[in-house]
Amino acid sequence: MKEKLKYKKGITLIALIITIIVMIILVAVSVTVALNGGLFTTAKIATGKTELEKDKELLMAVAVGALGEDGKVVYANIQLPEGFEKESDGTYTKDGYTFIVDEYGSVTIGEGQTGGDEIDFEAIIAAVEANPQEYLARAAALGQDTTSNTDIGIGTNGEIVNLDLWTYSVSNGAISLNGIGSSTAGYKGQIIDGRIERTMPQYIYENNETLTVATLGMFIFTVETNLSEIIIPSSVTSIETGAFYNCTSLTEITIPNSVTSIGNSVFVNCSSLESINIDNTEGSISGSPWGAPNATVTWLR
Repeated sequence: MKEKLKYKKGITLIALIITIIVMIILVAVSVTVALNGGLFTTAKIATGKTELEKDKELLMAVAVGALGEDGKVVYANIQLPEGFEKESDGTYTKDGYTFIVDEYGSVTIGEGQTGGDEIDFEAIIAAVEANPQEYLARAAALGQDTTSNTDIGIGTNGEIVNLDLWTYSVSNGAISLNGIGSSTAGYKGQIIDGRIERTMPQYIYENNETLTVATLGMFIFTVETNLSEIIIPSSVTSIETGAFYNCTSLTEITIPNSVTSIGNSVFVNCSSLESINIDNTEGSISGSPWGAPNATVTWLR
């Protein structure tokens, strides 16, 4: 009887050892798969985004605390949190990222600085379409009169924009950002440190559907003499004549790969324009240099 008990104990011990060995092997394989599959890299990126969002929220809280009686930020009263540095009123940096505070205290992260992956516009659009009232409230916080304009604009950086700053229309199921005349721009906001307020809209949600911004219409930025830099939405396919007429401070511009048509006189009187970068193959868009004879045109593909 004792011999049988010892025999059973021996079998149990061996089985336990084998089980432990198998578990160790499985753990090792799982870790290897996770490393090779980028699981830990993804976790690091996610952490980075969280820290970036924390910095954004922290700066927003400070900016809101600096609002004046008129409801606009008094930039001189902003007490920057530790680690932030001031570039100019409304523009601050930390850890290589740029944070832009608009006049109402809203904060956006510099173009293309998402802390990791590209902007997931599909997810943003789905969120707007699922709960438009929430995002309309965000537009209202930026100064949009949502009693008369219930459209929702999504900017090139994925943030909500104030559509009251833009003149636009719908044609063939797409949006055109339009100018008003050769002396009146369609953009109605301010130029701050050479840039427009926040970003251009890339998508606009209206009448229960989301449309792309496909055209920069005639005179959209005409006579914006302080405009020195601009990011064109990657949804734009056409830039019409005179879109940047008399933008005398514009020195360089990049045309995204989506653009297939540029009007002959888009850059007339852009006296400081030195470089036009086209994210396409040489000759794919006719009319170069589109009214800017002193600019160098570089084809990036």
